[in-house]
Amino acid sequence: MASFSRGTSFTDGVTGDVTAAKLHALVDSATPVAGLVTDRTAKTSVIGTDVVLISDSADSNNLKKVTVTNLANNLPTAVITTGTVTTLNSTTGTITGANITTGTIATLTSSTATISTLSGNTTGGTYSGNIVATAGTVATLNSTTGTITNLNSTSGTVATLNSTTGTIATLTSTAATITTGTIPTLVATTSITSGTGTASAPAICPTGDTDTGVFFPAANQLAISTQSTEAFRVNASGQVLIGKNSATANGGDLQISGGITFPASQSAKSDANTLDDYEEGTFTPRMDGTTLAGTGTYTVQIGRYTKIGQRVMVDIVLSWSAHTGTGNMEVANLPFTISNTVNYNPSATIGRAHNWALGTGRIMVGWGDPGTTNITLHESTTDAASVTTAVVAVDSAATIFISLNYNT
Repeated sequence: MASFSRGTSFTDGVTGDVTAAKLHALVDSATPVAGLVTDRTAKTSVIGTDVVLISDSADSNNLKKVTVTNLANNLPTAVITTGTVTTLNSTTGTITGANITTGTIATLTSSTATISTLSGNTTGGTYSGNIVATAGTVATLNSTTGTITNLNSTSGTVATLNSTTGTIATLTSTAATITTGTIPTLVATTSITSGTGTASAPAICPTGDTDTGVFFPAANQLAISTQSTEAFRVNASGQVLIGKNSATANGGDLQISGGITFPASQSAKSDANTLDDYEEGTFTPRMDGTTLAGTGTYTVQIGRYTKIGQRVMVDIVLSWSAHTGTGNMEVANLPFTISNTVNYNPSATIGRAHNWALGTGRIMVGWGDPGTTNITLHESTTDAASVTTAVVAVDSAATIFISLNYNT
């Protein structure tokens, strides 16, 4: 286009007149001279009410004034492919898609907004700051290798949390619901709830062992199963059931179906109300001479015992047809040593003493010998005025039924 000035002349066949043709020629051929449009390149900031000129394509490209605010409101959706968004604040808006292939969102804060999809870098990346939502919904949070340092929510729902190799260091929620996903540390300020589950599919179970764990068989009851079989239950009355799922009527707080096994060697406890041992079995009693123990030829030789704590109860039956011992007779080889306490001589009960050479009017008596495994035998008068006892000599053939309760 040609430039013009005050001295420019136009010819349209009518000398000295201003005609429409001359004005049209002026518009079509004019180029503004320097200074007609003020140079504003030094301006470094704008405000919403500032005005810019744009060519309106819908109106023959005529120039129109538009404020900065109106222009910004009509811009298309922004997509950030690289770089850093230091702070993204929204109080009521919706982010329908935030696609970031590389970079970091330091802080994402929203009080009521909805984030439909937040897709991180599939090859690596870090949300190094905090994702804070005080209310609202994160529909899908996908991360294949990244790290979310802190995900804080006071209410709302994380519908799906998918992570194949990443880590959420801490997830804190007062009322949130997590449908699926893996979280190394889950901190709940109120409670964590789950389904009830069954013995074969418990509600809480370890990874890779889905038939072993905790389930809730009924209201106010808790149970543990192993290999799909219930092993332990606490019922609504607080009774502990082991190996059974229903309590015996009027039974105790601990009910067991298969018995209790104590260690082979007692682990003694000083508390008077603690049961620290139980044992039952057999032993081989003997009849010995006090001078020479000798050997008996037994036709019957039975010994049975029960031990509860430090208390031992023995039942003995001995019958012999010959014996080589000398001195006085004593029952030997009790299963546990009698407590070696001064003047402690637990009394024996003799049910039968057959073929003994006792004195006239005398009966067989006996007691435990402290610090030994022996029962001392005596014969005693029945005269209350003058009770005397005497040792019993070895008898070559006799029978005795005897019981003793004693402490070890």
